Amino acid sequence: MEKNSVISPAAGARDSNTTSALLSACKQSRAEVVKLILGHGVLINLVNDKKEFALFCASAAGYSEIVNLLLENETQVDMQNKYGELALMVASCNGHAEVVKILVENGAQVNLQDADKCFALIKASYS
Repeated sequence: MEKNSVISPAAGARDSNTTSALLSACKQSRAEVVKLILGHGVLINLVNDKKEFALFCASAAGYSEIVNLLLENETQVDMQNKYGELALMVASCNGHAEVVKILVENGAQVNLQDADKCFALIKASYS
């Protein structure tokens, strides 16, 4: 992305599935785009119709650089999706040890449960 790129005030806008530009950039591992969007005051904890949110998607995919960016911009570390799953759970289940470490170091609660009463450690043992 060019240095003089302009992000529209609509950067926080959502498509027909209520997916925000931030969420899309996080899913596609576009750290530079995430930085630009965050610099424009977009609401960082927006969720789409599936209750997905930026930190969850970046953690699930193991995008540690984006996870750090989101945490530096004060995302809620223990938000849950529609199944009660946390970013910590999907990172551990998918074997992303670096992301798990980052989340725990930033206050992720290891004893929270999802809708099925599973903990992150139990989820990690599934993989």
